[in-house]
Amino acid sequence: MGNRYESEELIKKNYEESGLKIHTYEYYSLGESTLNQLASYNIIPNVDYKEYSKRKPDGLLVDRRDKDNIKVVAVEEYKKREKFKTEADIKSAIEQCNDLAQELNATIGIITDGDTCVWINPKEECKENEYEDRTTGKIRSYNIIHGSDKQVLTQKFFISERNHTEDYEQLLPETKSTLDLIEKIIYSINKKNSIIIDEESSNPTDLAKQVWQDLWSASGAKPEECLYTFVELFIFKFLSDLKILKSKYTFYALIKDYKDKEINDEDVLDSYCKDCRNEILRLFPASSDDGTAIISKPIFVDREGNAILGYSTLFKNIIFRFKDYGELKNIDKDFKSKLFESFLKQSISKKEWGQFFTPRKVVRAIVDLIDLKEGMTICDPAGGVGKFVLEPMVDNPSKFFELKDGKIVEKIKIRAFDKSLNDEDEKTISLAKANMAIYNSEFLKKNPDKTKEFSNYMNTCFKNKSSILGTLDEVDTQEDYDIIVANFPYVTSGVSNIKNEIKNNSKYSKFYSVSGIGLESLFLEWSIRKLKKGTGRAYLVIPDGILNRINDKKMREFILKNCSLDALISLPINTFYSTPKKTYIMILTRKSDKDKDKLQRKPVFTYIANSIGETLDNLRFDIEDNDLSRGIMYFKMYDKISDTNAFEEMIKDKKCKIFEAEIFKNNIEKHWIIDRWWSDEEKVELGIIEQDEVKSIEEFYNQINDTIEKMRNISNSIKSEFILEDNKREQGIKEGYLEDIVFEKVSLEEIVDFNVKTNNSKFTKTFVQENKGDIPVYSASKNPDLIGYGKIKDNLEGIQYFEDCLTWNIDGSIGKVHYRKGRFSLSEKVIPLKLKIRYKINEKAIKILREKYCTENNKDRFILIHNKLIDNEKELKQLCNLYGLNIKLSSNVAKEVIKVCNKIDYNFYLDKEYLKYEIEKATSILGFEYSNKAGKSKISKVEIKIPFNVKTELPDKKIQSIIGIKYKKIDEYNKQLNEMLKEIKNIKVDL
Repeated sequence: MGNRYESEELIKKNYEESGLKIHTYEYYSLGESTLNQLASYNIIPNVDYKEYSKRKPDGLLVDRRDKDNIKVVAVEEYKKREKFKTEADIKSAIEQCNDLAQELNATIGIITDGDTCVWINPKEECKENEYEDRTTGKIRSYNIIHGSDKQVLTQKFFISERNHTEDYEQLLPETKSTLDLIEKIIYSINKKNSIIIDEESSNPTDLAKQVWQDLWSASGAKPEECLYTFVELFIFKFLSDLKILKSKYTFYALIKDYKDKEINDEDVLDSYCKDCRNEILRLFPASSDDGTAIISKPIFVDREGNAILGYSTLFKNIIFRFKDYGELKNIDKDFKSKLFESFLKQSISKKEWGQFFTPRKVVRAIVDLIDLKEGMTICDPAGGVGKFVLEPMVDNPSKFFELKDGKIVEKIKIRAFDKSLNDEDEKTISLAKANMAIYNSEFLKKNPDKTKEFSNYMNTCFKNKSSILGTLDEVDTQEDYDIIVANFPYVTSGVSNIKNEIKNNSKYSKFYSVSGIGLESLFLEWSIRKLKKGTGRAYLVIPDGILNRINDKKMREFILKNCSLDALISLPINTFYSTPKKTYIMILTRKSDKDKDKLQRKPVFTYIANSIGETLDNLRFDIEDNDLSRGIMYFKMYDKISDTNAFEEMIKDKKCKIFEAEIFKNNIEKHWIIDRWWSDEEKVELGIIEQDEVKSIEEFYNQINDTIEKMRNISNSIKSEFILEDNKREQGIKEGYLEDIVFEKVSLEEIVDFNVKTNNSKFTKTFVQENKGDIPVYSASKNPDLIGYGKIKDNLEGIQYFEDCLTWNIDGSIGKVHYRKGRFSLSEKVIPLKLKIRYKINEKAIKILREKYCTENNKDRFILIHNKLIDNEKELKQLCNLYGLNIKLSSNVAKEVIKVCNKIDYNFYLDKEYLKYEIEKATSILGFEYSNKAGKSKISKVEIKIPFNVKTELPDKKIQSIIGIKYKKIDEYNKQLNEMLKEIKNIKVDL
């Protein structure tokens, strides 16, 4: 049929080249054009329709994307309402429609009067609906299509002739609804079924495991090589099921070849490598920038892309595994996320790959924090397989891009980078692109002719860097990112080459000015500098080195200077597959220029996650316990509120703490390992078990050197601050530092009022919980800040309250002294050490009085003393008894120069920080323990040294304060040294 039969209708409606574009189909509203005419315009298959050549369909929905294989999707029969009333009318109309549908090999027949609509399946035979074709006398039948509820389908067929476009999102809702229904019908009906089946998503996890077993047992390949191979064949089957791959390039063409006895297995594998793989690369072109594509090199393809024929039997077995599984159209979103875990759970080489694949539980937790809006750009500088940037797509891919005028337009930009210096490394970026295709299966299903556009989109999103710096080479680009999310590579080996590259190029050395240790420090600096000022936020998984290493103190300073440190969340060791390293989630917001150098006002949210919702062994079973999820939920709450005190009152989880930014500033030179800011008692209460950390020999070596450097710094500080040279010591005495000071031993009962009682045994945690308030109740803890009993109401009858005093643990952490400020209460296991107020007779004053008044001639004379020279009657009686004086108070006598009796308030004369350390030092030799409790009677006789001023004969508080500060500093140094040694002790070395 080479001649064109002109149709006035087609010309008038401008249907000569195409119908109305309705997404992937073309719609023709007809009534005056014959099948011959339609065929001659290539609107329907151009064949001889014989007796039906003059029949005129009312409407057609056609798939004309492949002009060599045109498919009529639906035939529409339209009737006026008056001719579509009776059963006979409807039956006749259905038969007319079915005649044409069968002749055109259409999938669906639609009969309507504009209101009522009947949908038929022309391919399923049904005895009840048999009839004789009035044109040819042929016996035909059909079946009525039913919905998934088994009811006759009556939804209206509506396609707007005014609103037609290839862009699905731009179609009217009614048209989209019709299109969606047609897709469901196509998916469901066949020669044996006319009931719509709800599309079930497929979760090929078991298939992945089977394929891995096949690949590994037959080839001995590493899990990552098995993963590449599985993903490529998955993509092959997936694209075939979506009908993106066609004819001889499809999965099903291979199956057909395998059944052909004249074609051997080696030929089939060779055909796949030469034809099918090339077709995939034609549909999804590789990036013109870096050459990476949606597929890379599976185990059965050599470097030149030729088949390794020794794998032909293995290849065949895997192909039939996929065949037996069934279609891969609707992939379960859970599988999309878990695909890589399925292979990493195998035990062969997770050791090398484990640290680079962030567990889905961690990815999901971080992604839940990210609030992406249109116009934003999200970046992963260490993109790997793209999980951080793709996971937000799982629920709503259309949020990220749309189809406009046949082109993909980004709504939220994705930028992910990876580094490769050889073909092997390039596979990772290919996995990311394959992953993106799987995440966007719905888009590809609806837009099978937009593969090249989608490939261009993927190539824009994922970039492979082939320089030695990789992502770190990106210092010239002006693009600032709204969101940076990453799990940095944390290695120190080979970093010297990268640092030399930076050092030898002023462009790089100017950008990377902080010069931290390890690759992760360079990535962290890159990320901070690339964030948008004032709004850009980073969600980063970092190793503990950045927080701990002395040589990374500049990096910690850089963070506080340029960013608000929003959160630090401690992850358990073994969070990463077979990688027993300590890691943290760090959340940062870059400051604006005006806030740069200002210390943030909002405290830092910290949390210790002891679990992540799955076992931390090789098996990775899901478990209910998920501290990470709780910590993320708490931070989301904290991030939105300004009243941090209210937050602390609301959240009772003791794994959560809020620290002032000042604490991080003061610890820049020490560490930011937040786990150490929980006391041992708190960790025991929370069930936190410190685990050994496994390090490489190089990491162990670096850790020892780092520890030695820290110890040397502490040693130098002690020398400069405490060990005075002879000339300096002499100078200190001349300046009055020690000249007028004498140290005297004083018993605690002289300065402490042991009559002040603590609460009794009825004062329990339960009682405190029943009377919640604002007053902290401290228990016998080693940690001064641990509010062990909670907070209680003020001024409750029978309850003891205290203010600004020392406390002594008689149980628990026995012998521990704390100086507690403000108003508080205590458990029965803690006693207050409240300082006394004493009265001391002024010996000089008495001597003057006796010389003046008490001569031999006037022993009985009254001594008149101005009442302001004495504090109370008790003091007066004390003087009379001691010195045999007959003293009377008078307000009329002249005021004496010297006060007769001095009032000594030890709260004024004694420094409590100094006392804390002196008491602990003096009691440490007494061996207090569980069987030797440290009660009042035992400690009241303890003597401590107190510096007195020889001129005033009173305690010198200034000297106490100086010594107290030094005690505190030594105590801090001691803690740091213990932490360092503990850290070294808990390291296991992997050779």
